Amino acid sequence: MTRTDGKVVTFQPDEIIHFKDYPDPLNAYNGVSALMPASIRVQTEEFATRYQRDFFLNSARPDAVLKSPKKLLSKQKAELRKNWNRQHQGIKNSSKIGLLEGGMEYQLISLTQKDMDYIEGIKMTRDDILVAFRMTKTVLGITEDVNRANSEAAMYVFLSEVIVPEMRA
Repeated sequence: MTRTDGKVVTFQPDEIIHFKDYPDPLNAYNGVSALMPASIRVQTEEFATRYQRDFFLNSARPDAVLKSPKKLLSKQKAELRKNWNRQHQGIKNSSKIGLLEGGMEYQLISLTQKDMDYIEGIKMTRDDILVAFRMTKTVLGITEDVNRANSEAAMYVFLSEVIVPEMRA
């Protein structure tokens, strides 16, 4: 039984074909999807993408703090925050040099995008997911570090080792 467009559709047992191309080592009667072995990498990709989005939305946490050797009055804190944000908040103020006075210190408390090496991590995650589906970057049109010879070889291997066996199954 399944739901399609809000309607319940009932199938007879002889109307169902169970494909078990990827056997489940824990259950001989069921298979697993190609995505199961790569599920953690897919989650990593999802979390990294959300982090990237939240990075630009600020994620409701500061990347750094300003430490003062003396206690500041509420009015002083508000003025300091207002001036700091005016000078450094927003895309147009990115990477401007900040000036601190009166013994204040700037203390970084979270990693920067550069420290996380975000792009390389995403590429590794993408490659792991492609491996799970036995897919090559060339087939998808991702042409980094690809020339004609290895592109043609990758396509040949994909067709002969992935597509043809699936067609014969």
